[in-house]
Amino acid sequence: MDSLMEITSDSLAKFTYYNKKGKEARNHGSYNIAEQWFLKGMAIAESEAHDAVSPNRYLSYTNLRDLYADIKQYDNALIYARKALREHQRLTLVNDYRFYLPYMAIAEIYKLKGDKKECFACIDSLFLSAHSMEEPKELSWLYITRAGCHAAFNDYSAALADYQKADEILAVKYPQSDADRIDLLPLMGAMEHRLNNYAESERLYKLYAEQLVALQGENNIESINAQIYLANAEGFAGHTDAGCSDYAMAVNRLKDLMKKRLPYMSLQEREAFWKPLSSLFTNMTPFAIKAKRFQTPFTKSCYDALVMSKAFLLESERSLFDVVKKEGTDEDMQDYMRLSLMENQIHEWEKDYLHNADSILSMSQRADRLAVRLAERCRSFGNITGFMDIDYSAVKQSMKPNDVLLDFTDYVSETAGRKYAAYIINKKDEYPLLKYLFDERQIDSLGISRPDMYYDKDYAPEVLKLLWEPLKSHVAEGATVYYVPSHLLFQVSLESLPLADGSLLGSHYHFVRLSSAREIVKAQSETLSAKPQSAILYGGLQYDLQPAEMVEESRKYELSDLLVMRGDIVRGDSIFRELRGSRQEVVQIASLLKAKQWDVTPRMGMEGTEESFLSMNGNAPQVLQIATHGFYYTPDRAEKVDYLKGYSDAMSLSGIVLSGANAAWLGKKLPDGVLSGVLTANNIARLDLGKTEMVVLSACQSGQGKATSEGLYGLQRAFKKAGVGTMVMSLWNVSDSVATEFMITFYEQLVSRQCQWNKRKAFEQAKSIIRDKYPDPFYWAAFIMLD
Repeated sequence: MDSLMEITSDSLAKFTYYNKKGKEARNHGSYNIAEQWFLKGMAIAESEAHDAVSPNRYLSYTNLRDLYADIKQYDNALIYARKALREHQRLTLVNDYRFYLPYMAIAEIYKLKGDKKECFACIDSLFLSAHSMEEPKELSWLYITRAGCHAAFNDYSAALADYQKADEILAVKYPQSDADRIDLLPLMGAMEHRLNNYAESERLYKLYAEQLVALQGENNIESINAQIYLANAEGFAGHTDAGCSDYAMAVNRLKDLMKKRLPYMSLQEREAFWKPLSSLFTNMTPFAIKAKRFQTPFTKSCYDALVMSKAFLLESERSLFDVVKKEGTDEDMQDYMRLSLMENQIHEWEKDYLHNADSILSMSQRADRLAVRLAERCRSFGNITGFMDIDYSAVKQSMKPNDVLLDFTDYVSETAGRKYAAYIINKKDEYPLLKYLFDERQIDSLGISRPDMYYDKDYAPEVLKLLWEPLKSHVAEGATVYYVPSHLLFQVSLESLPLADGSLLGSHYHFVRLSSAREIVKAQSETLSAKPQSAILYGGLQYDLQPAEMVEESRKYELSDLLVMRGDIVRGDSIFRELRGSRQEVVQIASLLKAKQWDVTPRMGMEGTEESFLSMNGNAPQVLQIATHGFYYTPDRAEKVDYLKGYSDAMSLSGIVLSGANAAWLGKKLPDGVLSGVLTANNIARLDLGKTEMVVLSACQSGQGKATSEGLYGLQRAFKKAGVGTMVMSLWNVSDSVATEFMITFYEQLVSRQCQWNKRKAFEQAKSIIRDKYPDPFYWAAFIMLD
């Protein structure tokens, strides 16, 4: 059908199709693609005679109006809202009550923009329709719209009065079981809550939950949401037990519903589905803290929700890949890889999506068809939602008697900003213990401007007071302490915090940093396996290559078309300098491993190309060492780097630099068939590196990324998604010479009789040796190991 639409001469059919595709893309959160579909539809609508009445122009303008409002481009939204108003009023008689209705959408945009004066000016225009409205449902919407504006500008009494007026208007004709009257209940309940009328708020939310179940049944998102609203209202009304019961029940229902729906969704649909639901899981923790449920059955429900929500999308995609790899055909795996390539290509084109609009739309059509086909075939495979079954009981069962797990979490309070808490899990307690820790503003008040300052003697005591003092009585000296960071704590290495006596926290406990608590259940060994041992070592890379050298190196590898996105002109504005110490690093590490009969492949000079890296897909070594430049930019900083302009997501703004990368970074034309050498986290995440037990990133900023409730987006997420086991990274830029010394020391310890290939023991020993030589935390505290 897609191809037929492009060649048909039926402009109405094309217009309808373009709008349909635009709405689909908008629903999936692909806003740039949605914009292009809507613009194509508008071009057809505006080609109609301008003196003719055109419902199509009105529809096009409203689509673009709503899209721009979604992405907070309010000025653009207002442009199309005004155009929609003009078209609507051309179509409508002035004495028709519908003549003024578009002011409803314009008022909404001004509300979102925070412009109270213009918002209520539009409301006044909207109410010019009131005298001629006979249908209660139409009249009620005027009051509902005005109520929303009052609420947005904190006039809750006026908002409540308008919501009540709307309900009175509806009650003349419709019973309480009517859908529109049911929808008013939570709106009135929210205003009663804002006015501290908690008993009345609870009554309204309870009625809402009951009426919604009667209308729609229990197995839908709306009814589950209603039960969570009720739980919160019960908590504020002092009925804490009922609130806890309703919240736990609702989240369990939601989890069951997700497990049923997920197998029928493409990866893109899963992301769109999960985004609005994730907060329902993460908000259980602040509810438990307010309800003082610190170690009860409800605390267990809260922790189950946290375990499921952390890295949910990462686990969902990795689970699908593993199932396709294990149970699918070669064609299934090719389709999976092809879909990944298409999505990355679309993402690349979106840097300049106006110039690439036609290519984006064409590729997105093909990707949509492929995603649907793949999702249909995968339903018959194994359990792709099995990761959702890992909960408190599974984690606890996988722990040893002296183990402790500290799973950190955070949430945002309306009055106090971001707050931090931790769940403490051990083998003996029936339920997890929830501990509130601190407000982020308490950390901010310390004036820590660089991450290495957490370990400075002037700041560490206060950091320990906030972060460790509330926890230490629950952790026995010498225990193995697993910990999962959250948000700000991604920047902190617990084991490296110094105590008053000069020792490190890590010298009193055996710390193991995890990407999620699921890793305990997966039970990775701390010792490298004795299987055929192989390593690939990148270092001493030459970032400036001549075109002939690029072509020569590129031709050494026959890459599947499913891995390669070939570029032509790229952009940039600075260069990467040679890391002199990294060559020595590779040479000495190779010597150490070869002496132990390892199969070692050094990739130095011009040999460490992007093509060489991609060639490891599906055939990765046991150990992968990467000594090169790493990068992570925030969207604001990326605006100053031409090569990264147009990107806003952390997976495109972080990566590593390989041989020959300066040409692409500087915007030079690459020879045909040659890849850029700038390998982003997005590129890495598409690979299968499942055979790699340990990747060592001797690269600056390799442990940085964008912190979200889903986890840390950047190189950490990329390599985990690619399937690697343990990761060694740095939290900030470390001098080339010290990084080289640390890495060589780490491998010396790894192969030693004392460590006997124990990764974590070798890592801790190496940090201790470097700390003795360079006491300043700047030189040694940056290095972290993550399972």
